[in-house]
Amino acid sequence: MSVPSISISGLGKRYRLGMTVDSYNSLRETLAAVVRPKNIAARLQAREAKHIWAVRDVSFDVEPGEVVGVIGRNGAGKSTLLRMISRITEPTKGEIRLRGRVACLLEVGTGFHPELTGRENIYLSGAILGMKRAEISAKFDEIVDFSGVEKFLDTPIKRYSSGMNVRLGFAVAAHLEPEILLVDEVLAVGDHEFQRKCLGRMEDATKSGRTVLFVSHNMASIEKLCGRTILLDRGQVEADGSPHDVIAAYLERGLSDQAAISFDPKPNCPVQIMRLEVRNRSGALTSEVNWADEFDLVVVAEARENVEGTVNLSLQMADGVRICYSICANTLNSYTKFESGRQYRFSARIPGDVLNEGLFNFVAWIVPPMQIGCYDTARSMNFQITAMTSQPLFLEPRKPRPELIRLPIEWRMEAD
Repeated sequence: MSVPSISISGLGKRYRLGMTVDSYNSLRETLAAVVRPKNIAARLQAREAKHIWAVRDVSFDVEPGEVVGVIGRNGAGKSTLLRMISRITEPTKGEIRLRGRVACLLEVGTGFHPELTGRENIYLSGAILGMKRAEISAKFDEIVDFSGVEKFLDTPIKRYSSGMNVRLGFAVAAHLEPEILLVDEVLAVGDHEFQRKCLGRMEDATKSGRTVLFVSHNMASIEKLCGRTILLDRGQVEADGSPHDVIAAYLERGLSDQAAISFDPKPNCPVQIMRLEVRNRSGALTSEVNWADEFDLVVVAEARENVEGTVNLSLQMADGVRICYSICANTLNSYTKFESGRQYRFSARIPGDVLNEGLFNFVAWIVPPMQIGCYDTARSMNFQITAMTSQPLFLEPRKPRPELIRLPIEWRMEAD
């Protein structure tokens, strides 16, 4: 029997909420706490209440050459798990055993120096990731070609957009040749062409016999790339099995009564998506839409700098299969001139009698002109398309239709 490439036993990570150190007590308070045991118990209980377990009692093995997907909602502990496996974060308890060279695609671009050029940062980042100079030089042209920033190679990266930084960072990290590859949600960044290239690189890695641990919200990618999937919920393993079964269990429990989702501020983001909403034809927030009714997908953005850009939107099935894609600037015939300190509201009208019954979500992102890079990206909550309550007699009894969408096809009939 082969020895696992990744072996995790009883792994846990606890974080303290609020202050990182206790406040100082006077000598009298300290002595009083010693002679009053009840106070000690109360203090210990209060101290424990200030902590939260991001990951708790997680155990599993990954065999050599196995590709394992890790899924779960935001805050489930997926990224924390990968950080501990990659030795970025020290676990509070438990044991991790790794057998083989490890490469991480977690925070691409880590280690870049803003004053150095793209060329210099390729060598710097490669060295930080464990590549030798000769290895970087041998793959230099391939890295540059993959990143698509050849024209700006000798420009300091402080002048790069956030998207160009991501492209260059991923290009360097993706050309490592480790035995173990840890991948966080990096395929959700950049433009569509770059995501396609990243996915292709991931497919190459999985076919080369490497051990891969892949965290993603894209269920289609998980099902396509992985032979096994682990579902995390509140820091614990809820399911471990075939991608089809685990994804089905995740999607069934994923429908939320929320009709809107808000995001924490990112102070360094020039223009950020603050809120996503689903509204029915009357303008009310809803998580369930009648299939015959039109509805709005709403993106609320806040500008912190004076920049130009456009909102892009992708409507997709809950498993990540894309149904349609739209660019706001194409409809408005111009880019939006974002002004610092102002909030903007974009509404995309989805016509009725187009989507079939089922679970859907949408992704929105804001990009600069010419779609070079990305200011911000956000994924929505799920929403449900349901059957209308009253139906024409000729549709009774009504059964769910098998197609993804309903095309408004016109029929004509002629008789001789």
